[in-house]
Amino acid sequence: MLISLGTHMGCDVSVRADVLTEMRAAASSSFPNETGGLLMGFDRAGGIEVALVIGAGPAAPECPDSFTPDRDWQYTEIDRLFEQTQGTIRYLGDWHTHPLRGTDLSALDRSLLREISTTPAAQCNEPLMAVLAGGGERPWIDAFFRYSRRAYVPWQSVQRVHYRVLPDAKSGADAGIGAD
Repeated sequence: MLISLGTHMGCDVSVRADVLTEMRAAASSSFPNETGGLLMGFDRAGGIEVALVIGAGPAAPECPDSFTPDRDWQYTEIDRLFEQTQGTIRYLGDWHTHPLRGTDLSALDRSLLREISTTPAAQCNEPLMAVLAGGGERPWIDAFFRYSRRAYVPWQSVQRVHYRVLPDAKSGADAGIGAD
């Protein structure tokens, strides 16, 4: 299924269909509260692929207008995935929901992207952020954004990116982490 093809800041963004399904399921199960987590993936020729997500974590408190992730649990999951994939999977950015609101980034979201890009441990100079908006009677709509420190003017440092949806990891020729 192809949602949108495009590149931004020299990078093609691809997202596996099962990743979107997992984020939407988490959003629905947490509704009317916010939830979120981490985007994990790898570099591909000419771009990046979002191959997995890590959730908010078991100790993450949720409320309708914000959430605080269980960072200790998330860091353990990152280490486990890194080990399991022999370093193929890396951190790409964050995702979260905006229940009953739109996909526009808040000032806090933009600040978080800037912080991620300058945090050496994140090893992510141009992080992604996915936002899922909707819930209740409204379907979940997703949008992906990317931060770039190379923008000419500060208000252009965060741009919405187009992406393409890839088949599930378990289907067809695209099976397996890092398959081309």
